[in-house]
Amino acid sequence: MRPLCRLLADLLFAVSVLALIGTVHADVVWDEDVHGELSNNHLSPTSINLAAGSNFLIASMENDFPNIDRDYFTVNVPENHVLSALMMLEHQGDDPVTFIGVQAGAQMTVPPDTLTDAGLLGWRHVSEGLVDVDILPLIGDNPSHFLATGFVPPLASGPYTFWIQQTEADFVNVEYDFQVTALEPPGIPGDYNNDNRVDAGDYVRWRNNLGDETEDDIFHNGDGGDVGISDYTWWKDRYGDPGGGAGGLASVPEPAIAALLLAAAVAVSIRRRSPPPSQS
Repeated sequence: MRPLCRLLADLLFAVSVLALIGTVHADVVWDEDVHGELSNNHLSPTSINLAAGSNFLIASMENDFPNIDRDYFTVNVPENHVLSALMMLEHQGDDPVTFIGVQAGAQMTVPPDTLTDAGLLGWRHVSEGLVDVDILPLIGDNPSHFLATGFVPPLASGPYTFWIQQTEADFVNVEYDFQVTALEPPGIPGDYNNDNRVDAGDYVRWRNNLGDETEDDIFHNGDGGDVGISDYTWWKDRYGDPGGGAGGLASVPEPAIAALLLAAAVAVSIRRRSPPPSQS
């Protein structure tokens, strides 16, 4: 019989495993110190694929006058997702202001020596004062727009080419977080078994798939993770008739026992596969 202390340890480990289920994606998609320089060719930008959640890009612009370090990169927003925010996380260097512009498509057809913003979706001069600010609405609704299209976030799926530069200093370092959100799947939210009702049958499908990786849009609720507690909450909040919200919550099954048992099984399996510590 397993000692009580060992059982408690397994349960604590199980809870930690459970906490990781459904973790939101966050990744450094490009760091010039690691991945190399972003393209300086506006017709052949660096291509970067985004995923639901946070996508961090870190870049440096180092000028050697009269040569200007312009960076061009295309972010690819996946199908059934949107670019919901663009957070500026860092702006440091010799120049207090840098330029950022965006065009729809996989190229920046606007030449670097242009005297007009025609062809751009939008642009903005940004500075350290905008750190920790979502600059996507500012880029789309710049009062200085002349012929730029302008836009209201979010940006739909597809490629978007960004152009960043600064011209009056030797060095500037910037970091951006491109935040991507999955669209609500078609059909009735929370209807995991696709029977046009949000009921206990959907709970059964959730329970049977808990912890699984899935490409099935029926489980995507915007967090970009695997089947987890967030999907349970998504279903519970919609329990009842379609469009009826959380009606009948008294009969909603709770996930705690099933989830803990699953996590405990995972924990025990991991421990059994691990080699025993060497004996001294």
